[in-house]
Amino acid sequence: MEKPADQRLQKAMPILKAKLDDAHQDLKTSIDRVGSTYCARFNRFEEEYFRGLESVKELWEEWDVGADEGTPVKELEERYGTKWCDADEKRFFNRRRSVLNFIQQLSCEAQRYTGAGAEVAAQLAVQYLDDSRKMRRKTLNWLSKNIALIHDEVKSRLIARISLDQTATRTCINRRGQPL
Repeated sequence: MEKPADQRLQKAMPILKAKLDDAHQDLKTSIDRVGSTYCARFNRFEEEYFRGLESVKELWEEWDVGADEGTPVKELEERYGTKWCDADEKRFFNRRRSVLNFIQQLSCEAQRYTGAGAEVAAQLAVQYLDDSRKMRRKTLNWLSKNIALIHDEVKSRLIARISLDQTATRTCINRRGQPL
């Protein structure tokens, strides 16, 4: 003979199982809804970023400012790491990342050697890097694989340009400290 507690438990089991199944289904539905929203947000970026770019300037603008009113890639990376893109996009992004790292490095070096502002140094780094790429008639893909080949050339041209600009600015100031 079964104990009364066991009998009550036996009667309650189907009800408990149904409630657990309902809770599980509700949770699964919620997770699926959140997951699809999460994926939809990030899948939008996969198509928009990096694939159709042809110049260093476009690449830098997409990284720093964002393209077509989109979120800057720099911000996506800070916020989500590499979860904002799938494996293929991540590999492609990492190839382009070498160009972005080089721009940041050039900008820092130019600031250190010349005292130029960050924005000016970054824009000039982008310009000189893109000029070097165009002069060789190469693509961004080539550039991302061959940064070491042009590092010294671009760095010396950039620092010389900023130094010349600063010298020219200083000579345009009269004795009272006012621009001519």
